[in-house]
Amino acid sequence: MSATYYLQSHERLRKDELTQAREREWYHNSIRKHQNWNDIRFQLSPQYGKLMHYKNFRIQRQVEIDYLAEQAKEYYLKQLDPEWQAKQRELRRWEEYRRYVVQNDLVHCMTLEEKYERKIRRARERKAAKYQANLQRYLAECDRQDR
Repeated sequence: MSATYYLQSHERLRKDELTQAREREWYHNSIRKHQNWNDIRFQLSPQYGKLMHYKNFRIQRQVEIDYLAEQAKEYYLKQLDPEWQAKQRELRRWEEYRRYVVQNDLVHCMTLEEKYERKIRRARERKAAKYQANLQRYLAECDRQDR
């Protein structure tokens, strides 16, 4: 082995060490400049907390919106189904019937004033319905005469 070879290998080693050191420095600077995400100091900083809260919130909100959209789509498809419609009609009928029964069963628990009020209210409702019907009839008659 000649002395020049040793010198060259030594230079090469020195050069490698320098490049490594420089790369280390660059890496460190990039961490400091751009705040490396894996750096624990950054995760503890309030900015990171705010950012991550915002990000998680957005993700959660998007998930919720997707879920709601999915539910709405399912509900819409369900509404198109005639069986489901029939079932809903049936349920509504039962509900109305139950309300009617409850209303009429409560009559004998009422005080006289309440009964009186109920009578008056129902009379008013009947009167209003009658008035509406007459009005509709009258308007239809007027329309017929105009033609």
